[in-house]
Amino acid sequence: MASFLLLFGFWLSKQNVSNAVLYLYNRIMSIIRQISEYLYLRKKDPNEPRTQWMKYMHGINRISILLFIFAMIVLAIKLIRAA
Repeated sequence: MASFLLLFGFWLSKQNVSNAVLYLYNRIMSIIRQISEYLYLRKKDPNEPRTQWMKYMHGINRISILLFIFAMIVLAIKLIRAA
C-alpha cells in the first residue's frame, strides 16, 4: 500500500489536482459499473466484444461476488446473534 501511495504522490505532483480527481472518479465508477453488470443491476454495453472466454471470466466473477456478499450476510447475522 505504501508503494502505491508513493507512486500516486509522484504522479499527483506531475499532474494538477483536478485531473487526478477526475481519473480516480472515472476509475471508481468503472469498477461500480462492472459490478452492477455482474449482479444484473445494469444492462451490458452492446458495443463490448463478447468472446467465449470473456463469458467464462464474467461468470466466475459473478459467482465470486455473490459468494462474498452471502458470506458477509452470514457474518453479520452471526455477529448480531452473538451480541
